[in-house]
Amino acid sequence: MKTPLTAPSSGFRASVWPRMIGVIGCGCLLYGCSIYEAMHAPAPVEYKHVRAGETREETIGHLGYPKMTEKTKDGRKVDRFEFMDGYNPASKGRVVLYLAGDVFTAGLAELIFWPMEMAVFDGKFCRATVTYGPDERVQHCAVVDKKGTPLWISPEPAAVARPVPTATGAAGVNKPKPAPVPTKPAPAK
Repeated sequence: MKTPLTAPSSGFRASVWPRMIGVIGCGCLLYGCSIYEAMHAPAPVEYKHVRAGETREETIGHLGYPKMTEKTKDGRKVDRFEFMDGYNPASKGRVVLYLAGDVFTAGLAELIFWPMEMAVFDGKFCRATVTYGPDERVQHCAVVDKKGTPLWISPEPAAVARPVPTATGAAGVNKPKPAPVPTKPAPAK
């Protein structure tokens, strides 16, 4: 007995089955690529937490290990970091959409979802330069994207409040003089 896949009298079936098996095979190979990419997307890097006065260890905790460390002529240490800044972990909820699309289209939705995942949700490549003082505390931090556009520059350290001498010469805070009180009442209209 001849099977429908090899029957010469069924020309339609013989030409469709290999194509259908090929499409299903490609669908099986692509099935889940966008889901895998979404689940393994990079997490966000908290580079805005790097502040002046922070220790080098705290900075490495935020940005990871530096790609390169160098010393300047004046003895300061400069770390250069490279990292992928991803999206909030809550954005991984898109996996549900990808899974539903794969189930309802038998994997053909991957032809749209996978390139979209790679292009849009892959994260942003960033570089950070952190300069430390002699006490290995952050003096300055700048983060740029791969085009060199500044994303964030650390704020300058707050000025230390120092006592101001008063008219008597003692250290203290100068109080502003009170506004003069008018002596004549305003004329009534």
